[in-house]
Order: sequence, then structure tokens, then C-alpha cells
Amino acid sequence: GNSAFFMCITLTSVVIPDSIVSIGDAAFGSSWSISSVDISNSVVSIGSDAFSNTGIKAITIPDSVVSIGDEAFRGCSQLTSVEIGSGTTSIGDKVFRECSNLTAINVAESNTAYVSVDGVLFNKDKTNLIKYPSNKTDTEYVIPNSVNTIETYAFQGSENITCVTISDSVVSIDDYAFLYCTNLTSIVIPDTVTSLGERAFGECVKLVTIDVNENNDYYSSDDGVLFNKDKTVLIQYPSSKTTSNYICPDSVTTIADFAFQGSANLASVVISENVTSIGLHAFHECTSLTSVEAIGNLTSIGSYAFFGCTSLESVTVPDCLKSVCERAFDGCANLTVFTIPGNVTSVGSGAFANCTNLVSIVLPVSLTYIESYVFEHCVNLSYVFYGGSEADWSAVTIDDVGNDLLAYAVVHYSTTGHMLNEGTVATQPTCTVEGILTKSCTTEGCTYTESSAIDVLGHD
Repeated sequence: GNSAFFMCITLTSVVIPDSIVSIGDAAFGSSWSISSVDISNSVVSIGSDAFSNTGIKAITIPDSVVSIGDEAFRGCSQLTSVEIGSGTTSIGDKVFRECSNLTAINVAESNTAYVSVDGVLFNKDKTNLIKYPSNKTDTEYVIPNSVNTIETYAFQGSENITCVTISDSVVSIDDYAFLYCTNLTSIVIPDTVTSLGERAFGECVKLVTIDVNENNDYYSSDDGVLFNKDKTVLIQYPSSKTTSNYICPDSVTTIADFAFQGSANLASVVISENVTSIGLHAFHECTSLTSVEAIGNLTSIGSYAFFGCTSLESVTVPDCLKSVCERAFDGCANLTVFTIPGNVTSVGSGAFANCTNLVSIVLPVSLTYIESYVFEHCVNLSYVFYGGSEADWSAVTIDDVGNDLLAYAVVHYSTTGHMLNEGTVATQPTCTVEGILTKSCTTEGCTYTESSAIDVLGHD
């Protein structure tokens, strides 16, 4: 039955007897010590996750098996080969996902629903490429001219591939189709493609260019960057594109989820005035990114948008910004100051967590709620510049969880910066040496000082 031997970690081998017709969902799931399985000819169906996350090294699906459920062998990292018998007419989604050592999937020639070519799994008429084995040794692959759809996770984790030729017959590239193809350097999308799934080329860390045939009616590219046809959505900036400074085209209104994720060479970006939203994880772990300038109409910064941008020092956002979402700047360890503009009413959970060098934050009077963990581990947070009065500040709801360091910061009211006095002369200038003027903040409890030079006196 379902989950019958789930997480039986001492189980090393399985023999399914002739009395069994169905292997239930997750029947042997996460029993990671299993290295061999013998399935009898009585079995008709293999349930979802039936052998997921086990140590199976090879599997033969007998002719009696009609259906294989979703993710039945997902995460079988030791699995090297699969033999599918003649009777299988239904193979679920992501059945061989994360099988990192898989080199071949072979199908009986008499099977009426599926076929394999050189170890690659297709439906019978080869219109759908279902799974390219992750550890297949070829470095180049040409998708057959019969293929219309590259299915979800089809090439996921194929680390040996450096070049894939997508044929002119392909119409759809589904979600995550080339996820973690870590040595893939370039992609050319033909004019026939009408649908690109979510993160189709995600985590392709060596990808330098994505080029789209100019006759494609749905997508376009500009200098190797992928857009929708009218360039209003920036879909993906290749992770290994060598450009260090990038200015979004004026046509762009949306930066898609994960668009710049892991772009290792990107140092600065100017987000054009027509952009209204930055998607989830859009600049996630762009570790060389030092400055971001957003001008114009930006209203939303998505969750995890700049997560792990460890070099980020400067962020400029427009006054029209309305939301800073969950973990948006988490882990931006070099960020020292941030100004949240006057239309923002709440700051998402963990928005500035782990910004260990954040010294000051400017908060607007519009702010009504600071969620949990916003300033977690902000150990250097010393100053809060709040646009409203002390009474207004008292009305702001601050979640107790993960914001304890905020209590140690000095709050300055009705200001966006330190209120400095006229200063005192710390060092008198001479005829040849500049003096030093030291100004102090007048806010009660604030110890901030600022020094500036006094001109030399010169000679009469």
C-alpha cells in the first residue's frame, strides 16, 4: 500500500512477488539504502514517488506495467540505466528528475506509447522530448525535427552538455526544461517557439547569450538578453554575460522573476523609468553587484529580489515605491544606509535581515507595520530617521520577533538625517595647515559626530 516501507533505511533490496499488482504511492520512498529492485510481471502500476530518493542503481520495468506515477524515481542519484517494457502507456511527470547519474533510458521496440533514441526518452511519434538522461556523456545535442515540446525538467542537471541545437519544429519549451545545465554556454531560440516556461534556462551558470530568431512573434533578444516580443518584460539576463554595467531598455516595464539571478559579472544596473516591478529573486546572489539605480515608476520590489547581493553598497529607489517584500535585501552585507520612500506602508518579513553593516535606515511617516525579522542580525544598526513625530512612531506596529536590534538604534523624528549643531573647532587652522571642525547630532542619545576641514589661514 501507500508508504508501506517509507523511510525503511535499513532495507537494501526489494523483490516484488507475483501476488502484487500495484506498488503504492511512496511505497519505498526515501528508503535510501535500497540498491536493487526486482519487479515481477504481475505488477500493473507503480505509484507516485514509489521509489523516490532510494539508492537503486538500475531498474527494469516489466512488460506488465501500464503506468508509472509522478516522480516515481525522483532523486535516485545512483540510478544509471532504465529499461521500460512494452506495456507501459502512461509515464507521469518528473519521473526521472534529479537522477544525476542516469546515462540511458531504453524502451522496448514493441511499446506503442513511448520510444527511446540513443538513450533519450520520447513519446512514440517523437513530438515530445520527455527526458534526456542527466549523465549522458555527449557534450552536444541536436533536438530531432519531429519534436514540438521539450517537457518540464527534460534536460535538468545535464552537466555535460555545452551546446543544444533547438530544431525549427519546437513550439514549447516547458518549465525548468534546462535547469542546472551548468556548462551550457549559449542558446538559440527558433522562430517557431511560442511558449517559454518558468525558468526554462534557470541556473545555467555558464550561459553567455540567449539569442532569438528575429522572425519569432513571441520573444526577442537584445545583445544576448531575453525579452518578450515587444521588450516590455526582461525575462533573462544570462548568468555569465561579461558586461559589468547594464542599463535596462526604456521599453521594459517588468523585470521577471529570477531575471538576473546569479549574474556573476554584473556590477551596476540602471532600472529604466518605465519599470514598475522587480520580480521575485530577480537579482538573487548577484555577488558582484555594487549599485542599483531605479528611476521613474518602480512601485514594487519582490521577495528575495536582492537576496545575497553581498557587494551591494548603493540602492536608489523612486518616491513612488509602494512595497518592499519579504527578504528583499536579506544578506546584503555591504549595504550601510537605505531610504524607504514615503508611499511604503509596510516592510516585508526579513527585508533587511543579515545586512550586518547597515548603520542607518530612513523610514517614512506612511509606514504602519514592520513585519518579523526585518532587521534580524543587523548588528550595526545605530540610527533610524523617521519622517513623523514621536507620537507617530509610537503608533507603528513593530513585530517583536527578530527586530530586537531596532530597540538599540537612536530614533530621530521628523527628519531624514542627523540634525547637526554649528560645531566646535577641534583643531585651529594655521597659515599652512587646515583646521578641523567637529559637528555633533543634537538628537537626545545620539553620539554621531562629523568632521570637516577648515581652510588654512594663509599669509598676509
